Amino acid sequence: MKRKVLAQFLAFGLALTSLPVSVSAAEITEDVVVEAEAAVAEEDAQDVEELEQEEATAEADEDVDVDDVVDDASEDLQEVTASKITINDETYYFLANSDDLTSDSVIVLENTDEEKNQTEFSSFTEIDDTDVYFYTTADLSGKLYGTYEASYTDLYRGQTSAPEYDAVSSATKGKSNLFTSTNVSEVTDDGYQIYGLKNANVAVSKEDYVKASILDSANKLDNNSYANLLKITLNENNDIPSYYLPYDGSEFKNAVIRKSISVNDAEGELRYYTRYGTYQLEVLEPSTSYLRRTRDNDIYAINNSVHGAILRGTDANGNPISMGVRHLKELWVSTYEIAFSPDTNSAVSFEGGYITSVDYLTASDVYSFKFETPVKVKATYDSSTLSTFFNENNNKELIISGIDTVLQNTTLSLSYREGRQSVTVVDKAPVTVENGVIKYTVEDELIPEKSYTVTLVNDEYADITSTVTPETLGTDPSAPAEPDEPTEPEEPDSPDEPDTPDEPVIDNPDAPDEPAIDTPTEPAKPSTDNLTDEQKECVKCIDKKIKEIVDCVVVPIVKKCCPQLQDVIPVITQHLQMIQTKIFNFFFGRW
Repeated sequence: MKRKVLAQFLAFGLALTSLPVSVSAAEITEDVVVEAEAAVAEEDAQDVEELEQEEATAEADEDVDVDDVVDDASEDLQEVTASKITINDETYYFLANSDDLTSDSVIVLENTDEEKNQTEFSSFTEIDDTDVYFYTTADLSGKLYGTYEASYTDLYRGQTSAPEYDAVSSATKGKSNLFTSTNVSEVTDDGYQIYGLKNANVAVSKEDYVKASILDSANKLDNNSYANLLKITLNENNDIPSYYLPYDGSEFKNAVIRKSISVNDAEGELRYYTRYGTYQLEVLEPSTSYLRRTRDNDIYAINNSVHGAILRGTDANGNPISMGVRHLKELWVSTYEIAFSPDTNSAVSFEGGYITSVDYLTASDVYSFKFETPVKVKATYDSSTLSTFFNENNNKELIISGIDTVLQNTTLSLSYREGRQSVTVVDKAPVTVENGVIKYTVEDELIPEKSYTVTLVNDEYADITSTVTPETLGTDPSAPAEPDEPTEPEEPDSPDEPDTPDEPVIDNPDAPDEPAIDTPTEPAKPSTDNLTDEQKECVKCIDKKIKEIVDCVVVPIVKKCCPQLQDVIPVITQHLQMIQTKIFNFFFGRW
């Protein structure tokens, strides 16, 4: 309204001031004045009309400000639209280039017919100096869960006493299909290897995963750790599994068992020296049916898709220990059976200790079987000194000798293989150890060409096994030996008789001459000073043997058979000594 009044006032002023000029001009040049007046009047009218139109426009939009119009023009020049990705039903916006943007630059997030969602550039956050910025209203704290490849070392990290686990090699190609969760190498004519799991449960930082996804979408992903995170298959609805392996893209952290389903009335039975291992544990569940026992896979919660299992217990000194088991090495398709050996892993041994529980890891749950009665694991017995045979004087009597310890409550079993079956001949017959020997008489007929397995079960040690055939014969070590032929005691030396005077010699020319006895003179023993210690020892040994021959052989025979020839003994001794001298000269030269 002010502008309208001002326009009217201006028009009225112009009209008044132009009036004298027009009259004066008419007096001089009337034509020119008239034209001038008309032009001025027309211009005045046009100005009034423009002012009125401007006034009408202002009245139609009284709320519009001149400053707003300037700002709108500036906004049109700097408006940028962000890119968008969705992760687990949450939306993230990002810009791959921040050139020419200031903190108050307007960034369009959503632009639809219904609404236009926008924010300032200052609301965006740069990712690790990459010149990639993102914006979200989602909470970036916490974890995302999914599945990813992991070795057995990764699976059991922090949950078992063993620091590392090897891959499992197999030359049987068909076994690679027995477990659906295993990660195997390419199957070849030489077999394959199981490295671990192809779908272990993992947990990753939500913020790191989001950053990795945005950088990948912006074609600026050059971080290997971020790239590894994108290989994970995320769970739908971000379901949290019962166990998971924390993963940062470069390494796994200690495994986490978040919760488990407990079976508190489980029972365990341990067998020894099976075809699968030194020990074979059978897990029994009186009130549940979780463990696979038949080929009907789908009716069991713990079936051939099981991820792994952990044995827990104590060692021989009562220290807590635990051991993870691997597919087709210790864990079998019938998941209630777990076989292992003392050397399964050098870092843990249950020998002499107990197994108290078994934890089975599956994709969705962890099942913990706790034994009401801990399962004792007997130590293995060193059977290298044992001898097993049948008595050569009684081939029905089985003898086991060389036992160097007392075995309590011992039983003996005897069996042989018939195809894939085991045929029992003797079943847990009670036996005792006497002077390190066990004897048992087998009543059944034995097959000569068969190899039999002897099994001793006792309280102290794991089953002691050995093999024997009916042709394996030996001497009973406890039988008394035949006595040696007794030797007569040596006669004591007689005291020296006093010298008697020589009888006078009476010549008898008619008496015949007595035959002369060729009595060799005893050779003098030379000195042994020039002999070595070994040669001197040999001389002593031969001297001893000659004396034994004379004292134990010659003298008894002469006294028993020909007492009248006792005077010949010195002659025999002298001959033996001469032989001795010749032997020495032959071997050692002149000494």
